[in-house]
Amino acid sequence: RSITETEQKYLKNGDVGRVLGEWDDQKEDVRGHAATILQANEGGQRLELQRAIIRLFSGNPTPRIVTTNFDRLLVRALEAEGLATDGRWSTSVAPALPPVRRFSGICYLHGRVDEPEDMVLTDKDIGRAYMDEGWALRFAHSIFQQFDVLFIGYSLEDPPLRYLSLALEGTPGQGRWALIPDKDSNSPNKAETERDWQRRPVKPVWYS
Repeated sequence: RSITETEQKYLKNGDVGRVLGEWDDQKEDVRGHAATILQANEGGQRLELQRAIIRLFSGNPTPRIVTTNFDRLLVRALEAEGLATDGRWSTSVAPALPPVRRFSGICYLHGRVDEPEDMVLTDKDIGRAYMDEGWALRFAHSIFQQFDVLFIGYSLEDPPLRYLSLALEGTPGQGRWALIPDKDSNSPNKAETERDWQRRPVKPVWYS
């Protein structure tokens, strides 16, 4: 499909949801196409990072991983780690989310590729999940109220983080951190980036 100049501007500004939403309005099956693309090479994807995330939490009596990704790589990583039959590691896929107090395992907050009709992909999907029906915001808000949270693989520009940040408001008392790659420790932008994270409020954990 050809990208118009206006759409190119939206994409440059990170407003992918708006472009996909307009295509969805034109009866394009954006969720079906996205699911097909994401699954096309899933079996060939490397799992080192996903396995590291599983191992990071596998020692916890109640491990909890919430992802806004659509792919099934974390589930494959769970199988690779020999934990697929471990009762602590259940899988929840939005919008059918469990009460947070009973949540254990992996939660797909924006849906998953094997149920493309429920994927939170367009601007309207985001509005439904976080505002109209509000199940994503309620779940995230409860997570932030009840547990310490570590962000992995997020940047300040990630659209999901902008929405999840809304859930941080009015939830004091829990720790929040983000793993951030320290590409240049002498960069003048580092202090500004750190301030931006702390405004959320999230403490950046820099790594080389």
